[in-house]
Amino acid sequence: MQPDNVTVSQPIRFEPLYGTAHIVITAFMLGFIIIGTIVGNMFVVAAILLDRNLQDNLVKHFGDTEQVHENTNFHALV
Repeated sequence: MQPDNVTVSQPIRFEPLYGTAHIVITAFMLGFIIIGTIVGNMFVVAAILLDRNLQDNLVKHFGDTEQVHENTNFHALV
């Protein structure tokens, strides 16, 4: 005779919401977006370092950056 408080049930089965192809395609798309964002940000930084007009606009918005220019050796970065 079994006690009254025992529940017998089947194990829970895991059903994935998405297939493998969907996950792989999504991962590649997100990877391309991430890499594109990083490369784009690198282009922005390079443009600011190379273009004097952009540097002047940076000074207008954030104040004098002359100390930064004196301490930065751009040719060492390239």
